[in-house]
Amino acid sequence: HTALLAGRPANEAPLREIGQLFGRVAHLLDAVEDYRDDVARGKWNPLAATETTLQEARTLCDDAVLGIQLALADVDFTDGRLPKRLLTKELRRSVSRTFDPTANR
Repeated sequence: HTALLAGRPANEAPLREIGQLFGRVAHLLDAVEDYRDDVARGKWNPLAATETTLQEARTLCDDAVLGIQLALADVDFTDGRLPKRLLTKELRRSVSRTFDPTANR
C-alpha cells in the first residue's frame, strides 16, 4: 500500500516480495534462536517439526536476504540509503549473529 500512497505503483510488487522475504527471515531466525530450548523442553519448533537442519535454515535465510537485495534494486526510492542498509547489511549481520553468535561483534 505504501507504493500506492507514494504514487509509485511499480514499487508494489518488489515491496511485497521484500515483505514476504523479510517475514521468512524473521520466522527462521526466531526458530533458530529458540531451537535448543524448545527441543530441551519438548516444545514445538518449526525446524524440528519439519526436520530442517540449521544448515538448511541458514541457506534459506541467505537466499531470502539475497532476494531482498535483488528486489530492493527494483524499488524506485527518493532516498534508498536507509532501507538498503537495514535490509542488506544489517539483515545479513543478524543472520550471521544468529547462526554464529561470535560473528560481527
